[in-house]
Amino acid sequence: MAEEKEQSSYWLLSDDRLNLCCKKQQQGIFKAHFKHALLFNRRLVVPDSYVINNYNFRYAIRHDKEIQQLINDQVLCIARRCDDQGVEQSLVQIRDEMQEDKRPKEFSKEEYDSNDDLGFVDQVVQTLPYSFNDVSDRYATKAVDVFQSSKAIEKLGEDVATVITRLSREASGVNEDGSFAIKPEDRSFGRAFYFYKLKEMFHRVTGKDWKEYEKDILGFANAPYLTALPSLLELEPIYAPQHKEAFEIVRSSKGDQSKIVDQFSFSSRLGLGSFVKGLELLSCDDLHWLIETDEARHLSLMLSDEEHKVEGQSIAVAICSYQRRIEDRIMQRFEGLSADSSDGNEKRIQISLDDVASYLNDTCVYLSVAFSSLSPLSILGVVFTKPVLTAIKHATGMTKREKEEEKALQQQEVHRQNLKEIVQAEFMKEECPDRIDTVGYWGEQGKEILYKDII
Repeated sequence: MAEEKEQSSYWLLSDDRLNLCCKKQQQGIFKAHFKHALLFNRRLVVPDSYVINNYNFRYAIRHDKEIQQLINDQVLCIARRCDDQGVEQSLVQIRDEMQEDKRPKEFSKEEYDSNDDLGFVDQVVQTLPYSFNDVSDRYATKAVDVFQSSKAIEKLGEDVATVITRLSREASGVNEDGSFAIKPEDRSFGRAFYFYKLKEMFHRVTGKDWKEYEKDILGFANAPYLTALPSLLELEPIYAPQHKEAFEIVRSSKGDQSKIVDQFSFSSRLGLGSFVKGLELLSCDDLHWLIETDEARHLSLMLSDEEHKVEGQSIAVAICSYQRRIEDRIMQRFEGLSADSSDGNEKRIQISLDDVASYLNDTCVYLSVAFSSLSPLSILGVVFTKPVLTAIKHATGMTKREKEEEKALQQQEVHRQNLKEIVQAEFMKEECPDRIDTVGYWGEQGKEILYKDII
């Protein structure tokens, strides 16, 4: 299981609070995201609660034969909680233990209480077990760190942040040194403390209006919730743009900052709407064919490079090639989509590589791919965000990142003179169809700082 775990990605786009998961009118969009995730990842790990409470996922399992055929132990793994004796619980058991008033409003009682879809998933997927108490302890520790961080103090004010940190310690039992003052069997601290209990005592303790601080407090409380389970399982996540702020909050609580490494842009023959619709319509055979193409294998090999010698530009070129292969398949299979490419979106795709310290205490380069959309609020544009390179120490005592920064300084003058022409070629020119159009964005002094709101 260890080797399979290394090939797995924690799929946060299955978060049941996202519109693509809970809005019935976005069922097709959810299927498109799911299929696209399978095109770029060997295996997806989804937590048990997301399966149970994700309306569009469960609807697809019940009504879509293509989705039923796609779900198997090779592509999907459920992070499943164990009981106090270490025995794994079925999805039906976990759902039955959840409080009735926590049932998502999108579900009718009959839909939520259905055992057929959850039983099907239990039978065909792999399991990655975890202890709910361990997740609770990790959340409690991280929540305290977040509320005493400089970012929380800046947002909430030192007085409010200090009070919430103290109340968090009292409720969770987390001591100053990170140990617990409460016995393991009596610990069950979770996000509900901030959503319910803190709300009730906030004005009495602080003398301030809860409504004024509610959004920021719940945002800080949600950040360690999203990272607790994947960090416990030592899995890096693929996350949606709505999760970006949460991950930055957790990083900032440790004093870490992200920094742009590279950005590239290339042309697309399909607009965003056509591309997403095409993904939704792809069959199991289409997906299997694409995954076995040379382009897919080449990209997978680059992203799994253990020596971390792959450069951002090479990854961008590989993504361009694979993206083109996916577009070819969509345009061949669905001719109407190839003609309807003017759907209100710029037909360009942008790639961003961000150098960050992850919550697993490694330095990673996060890869973000998105359509350049005219609507900055659209979540359809995000393809995925995941770590692809991890810094390692070499014989010189320098990390790969440090060595590359030193090299970048030496090339600083070259970059200044070529801000707009680092790499330029036409991706779709008829006379040269195999070339791509990429543009690197560089700031002053050779520092790549322009994020361009990609996610």
